[in-house]
Amino acid sequence: MRVPGPSTTNVGVPQALDTGSSISPEGPADVSTLNSKKPVFTSQQAGKQLTRSGFKVHDNNGDGKTTLSYRVSKGFTPQQAEQARQAMQSWQDVANVTFTEKAPHRDGHVDINDMPDSSGGVASLPHQFMTQTSASIGTQNVGANPPPGHFFRMVLVHELGHALGLEHPGNYDGSGNYGRHAAYTGDTQARSVMSYFSEKNQPGHDFKLLHPSAPMMDDIAAAQKLYGANTKTRNTDTTYGFNSNTNREALSLKSANDNPIFCVWDGGGNDTLDFSGYSQNQKINLNAESFSDVGALKGNVSVAKGVILENAVGGKGDDALIGNAVANRLKGGGGADRLSGGGGADTFVYDHASDSTPDNPDVILDFESGSDKIDVRAVLKQANLSALKFVERFTGQPGQAVISYNQGSNEGSLALDLTGNGKADLLIKSLGQIKAGDVLSQCDTPTANPEPKDPKPAPRPQPEEPKPKPEPKPEEPKPKPRPDPCEPKPRPDPCEPQPRPDPREPQPHPDPREPKPRPYPREPQPRPDPCEPQPRPDPCEPKPRPYPREPQPRLDPCEPKPRPYPREPQPRPDPWEPKPRPYPREPQPRPDPCEPQPRPDPCEPKPRPYPREPKPHPVPCEPRPIPRTDPCEPKAFIRNSRPAYGFNTHSGQSRAMHASAFDQSAFSARVWRGNHSMSDGR
Repeated sequence: MRVPGPSTTNVGVPQALDTGSSISPEGPADVSTLNSKKPVFTSQQAGKQLTRSGFKVHDNNGDGKTTLSYRVSKGFTPQQAEQARQAMQSWQDVANVTFTEKAPHRDGHVDINDMPDSSGGVASLPHQFMTQTSASIGTQNVGANPPPGHFFRMVLVHELGHALGLEHPGNYDGSGNYGRHAAYTGDTQARSVMSYFSEKNQPGHDFKLLHPSAPMMDDIAAAQKLYGANTKTRNTDTTYGFNSNTNREALSLKSANDNPIFCVWDGGGNDTLDFSGYSQNQKINLNAESFSDVGALKGNVSVAKGVILENAVGGKGDDALIGNAVANRLKGGGGADRLSGGGGADTFVYDHASDSTPDNPDVILDFESGSDKIDVRAVLKQANLSALKFVERFTGQPGQAVISYNQGSNEGSLALDLTGNGKADLLIKSLGQIKAGDVLSQCDTPTANPEPKDPKPAPRPQPEEPKPKPEPKPEEPKPKPRPDPCEPKPRPDPCEPQPRPDPREPQPHPDPREPKPRPYPREPQPRPDPCEPQPRPDPCEPKPRPYPREPQPRLDPCEPKPRPYPREPQPRPDPWEPKPRPYPREPQPRPDPCEPQPRPDPCEPKPRPYPREPKPHPVPCEPRPIPRTDPCEPKAFIRNSRPAYGFNTHSGQSRAMHASAFDQSAFSARVWRGNHSMSDGR
């Protein structure tokens, strides 16, 4: 953005404009229509508008901080270069971003260049893939040391705002008109240094052709939206304006000729707006997102959102001091001031009798007796008085005080005779009744936030002696009614299953001090009488065995028992030696059907049938001789075998087939015919 010089207007946008850059006009835009129907934005809404495209410096190194290195052009004078550093510091004060001239671990870099042939400015906008930005500032007709409020200083803050990712409040660049281009009413320099348009476009503001030298209310909201609020800034007791301890030129005043234009951002503490050096009629407002008329300007001092200020000091004019919801300390100074404390226990302070005279009395607009206080201790000290004496009317004695109150109009007053002339030297009026206990004098020294004279720690409850917690006495278990020994007990049926207690169910613990019969699970179940006949089988009587064992006579252990074939150890045939296959039934003599045969023991493993006996399979990779069987020997008949290696049997042949191994000649498959003769299937 290119910033205009005071004497130059209506400079157009350059023909070649780089994307991601912003140009400021060469001069301030003309004042346009005041009575516009534009929407009104809060600072939060305006901050969202200023960051609508999402430009920002990203935390590329992942250290949780946003650090930018910078370089200031040597074309600036030493004073101009220092003002560039002050502009960077003003952004750093309000947001969690750090400018370091030579940062070893940086997230971005800003080049601050000078443009001696221009009075405007131009800057580039950052994004994740563009970490190096630039801000070029015009120095034409600026002077070696521009004073506060100069256009050069606003251009510095404006272009550095672009380098951080802030845009213009509206869709304009290089030039614009408030009536046509401003998106909302607050698109003026009263709320944002990023705006092109004069503060006069917004009613209640007049900077007398001066410009901000630091971020304004909407700029602070936008920067904090991107990087977070810097709550470490001025987080102690801070004074802004006269008697300032901020160490910031834009926030400090040294003479009545200074013209402040700033927005207060404060991290905490007990803080004060001190504009006691001015004689103009001022309005000092302590509320957040409010504007004050300070010095000769209008709407030139504001308070950022989230800031709490406690104290305000007016000047010699007829000032209006407005407090906020906390306990404020308001000092109007000279002139007929109008003081409003707002919520909280407020204190209205008077240092001199001339602060509120009968001719120009102050008016406290919302005095609440019992909560608010009027502090006149400094006035009494100046008059060499040690205390006040409350009377109904003055009698010519110094130090007398008269309090009056009209219940109908709810108007009250406090008058002090400091010299003994029988007249009021200090007169304070109020809306609300003032009582003697509400006046702080030398003999009564509570402060704005009254504390007890002898502050004692809150009485802590004395630890009582630990008393044993009354444990509920266990109920004495009632003894179960014991069965009468003379009465015959019903004997349980031994065949019927007896219910057992569930081990998961919690059982009541008996009192160990009281003797009681221990529960014995077998006690209620009497054992059966061994002499009484039981349904158990007679051990002398042979037990009925299941069917397989019942008809089998016991074998003579002395008689050798023929073992079945599978149990007999057989030497494994050599797969490489041709030999007839063992026939499982051949070594077993056929039993004589007329002779009774012993039945095999069912507990003994039965011999597997022949088809399940593991057969040695020939190795298909090496040839071996085909075993020739005796044609006179009965042939084995193998059922349900598949054709070997894809050869199909003819319809006249049996479906059973025997697959031979490979031999050194051509492959052959032999088929067992129905007449048990073997033929080659070549």
